[in-house]
Amino acid sequence: MKKIIIAFVTVLMLAGSYEAKSQINAGISFNTFYNELSPYGRWVNYPDYGQVWISNETGFEPYSTNGHWQFTNYGWMWVSNYNWGWAPFHYGRWAYLNNYGWAWVPGYEWAPAWVGWCNYDGYYGWAPLSPGIGFNYSFNSMPVNHWRFVRQQYINDPYVYRHYQRPVRNTNQYQNVTVINNTVINNNTTYVAGPAQQDVERVIKQKIEPRQVAFDNDGVKKTALTNKNEVRVFRPDAVKTEVEPVQNAQPIKKQPVKQNTVDKAKTEIANPPVVQKQEAIRNQQPITKQQQVQNEIQPVQKNTIQKQPIQRTNDEQLVEVKRQR
Repeated sequence: MKKIIIAFVTVLMLAGSYEAKSQINAGISFNTFYNELSPYGRWVNYPDYGQVWISNETGFEPYSTNGHWQFTNYGWMWVSNYNWGWAPFHYGRWAYLNNYGWAWVPGYEWAPAWVGWCNYDGYYGWAPLSPGIGFNYSFNSMPVNHWRFVRQQYINDPYVYRHYQRPVRNTNQYQNVTVINNTVINNNTTYVAGPAQQDVERVIKQKIEPRQVAFDNDGVKKTALTNKNEVRVFRPDAVKTEVEPVQNAQPIKKQPVKQNTVDKAKTEIANPPVVQKQEAIRNQQPITKQQQVQNEIQPVQKNTIQKQPIQRTNDEQLVEVKRQR
């Protein structure tokens, strides 16, 4: 009995693992981004990046405005209060463009956030990873004014924006910054998960229970925290799998449906299949001009009545002889 229970629990764990993997690898198209984000901003064709999206929100700053950090089973996730936040904070990169400000460059891999993290004198800092910046970044890889800092004890505060501190202009002050290279590879997608769970727990002096990310492809677009200890986030085309599929299942061979021979013949005569019609036309040989001429010259053999000579009497034959004399 104990072995059965263990096996059942194992199956449930594998099923949950498969569901998460399927969801994080679900595909998405540029058309989806274009249609979903157009009501909230404008698309601009920028020479370096192609089509980029710019929010209509005045004073908008990515991973700073109208949202907060939440620790999840994928790492630190940016929970946005915007209806459109499910897309630009979990796909692609942000770039600061002259004359435009912050612009989102579409990408197609999902992550809890596309940012770089650092640790500095009791503060946690983060900055958007712009296109071209890899995961071996340094503090100076991003412009200093792109960084946001908050006291470590406020990193999981739902009103974290109240505790922001802008970076100072004197960059020499940041000589002791430590980059947090807590990278995670999840199904060939690499991202920075952020500060380690135990480090934050040591600062705030309490345990943090990771919220489970629950993908939803049909519902409210706004990311929400549920009472089931979940972070429910909209994700188009997310694959939802209840159980783990059987890996070595043999396909079931379908047996042909038996049909009455007479009925089948009637059906084929009344409605010959399109394939048969095409095959018949394909097998027809063209008639040459010589064959056509021969057909026209040759007499018709069928249904032809041959005339028999008329039999005459003896008297008629004598009359005919005298006439000839």
